[in-house]
Amino acid sequence: MVNVGMIWFNSDMLTLQMQFHHYLSGLSSTPLMNSKTTSSLGLQEKCVDQIKPFLIDAGFVERALDVASTCEHIMAFTRPAALNSFFSLLRKSVVELLELDPSGLSIATTTLSQV
Repeated sequence: MVNVGMIWFNSDMLTLQMQFHHYLSGLSSTPLMNSKTTSSLGLQEKCVDQIKPFLIDAGFVERALDVASTCEHIMAFTRPAALNSFFSLLRKSVVELLELDPSGLSIATTTLSQV
């Protein structure tokens, strides 16, 4: 495979739903921790299932971004930067769960909304 660089898209071309789908696809299919078990990937998939309802069209996250864009910020507010921060926090949250139980077994058997 040859790396030919990056492709930049106009922000009008990529909807929030497309960006959410792309991020969640990677989060559920790419192991976040160096683990030899598939249970950690299973836990990541369960986390994605719990997160998805908040990312629906005109859902909680989209409304939160709309409100955040009207607030005063130290730096200029941009949706891509806000999404990048949001995705980083989501990833860290899933990593924290994996660190609590590296095998993912005890967390996977409970309802994640209780964690």
